[in-house]
Amino acid sequence: MLPEGLEVPHPSLADGTLQSDGPLVTSGPVLHQDTNTIVIRDFSYSGDLDDAIFVVGSGDVAAAGVQLPDEKGGEAPLRKYKRETLSLRLPKEARGKPVQYVGVWSPSQGMITSVTFPPNDRIPPPVESLV
Repeated sequence: MLPEGLEVPHPSLADGTLQSDGPLVTSGPVLHQDTNTIVIRDFSYSGDLDDAIFVVGSGDVAAAGVQLPDEKGGEAPLRKYKRETLSLRLPKEARGKPVQYVGVWSPSQGMITSVTFPPNDRIPPPVESLV
C-alpha cells in the first residue's frame, strides 16, 4: 500500500508543440521522459537556417539555455528532419536541474520556437539507473 499523498514521479508533457511561423519547425508532443531524456515526436525542420540547434533551460525562455545534443549526441547545427521521433539526452550540465523549456534556437535569429513544461513536476530517473 502506498502512503497517502505520495507523489509518484512521471514523465511530463509540454504545454504544446514546437511550431514556428512558416514551415521552419513543427512537431507533435514533447515529453520530458526522465531526468536525462527529452522525446520530441513527429519533429520536422526545413533546414533553412544553417545555425539552428536544440536548447534546454530553466527560467525565462528568452534567457540563454544550454545546447541540447541531437539524437546522435552531436552538437552540429540541425539537419533537415521530416516527422521523426527524436530521443535527446540532456547534457551533463542540465541533468538534475529543473527543465522548464525546450526549443530550437539560432544565433542569427534567436529563439525560433519553444515549449514549456509544468513547474514542479516530479520526473522519474532513467530506467538504466534503476537496474
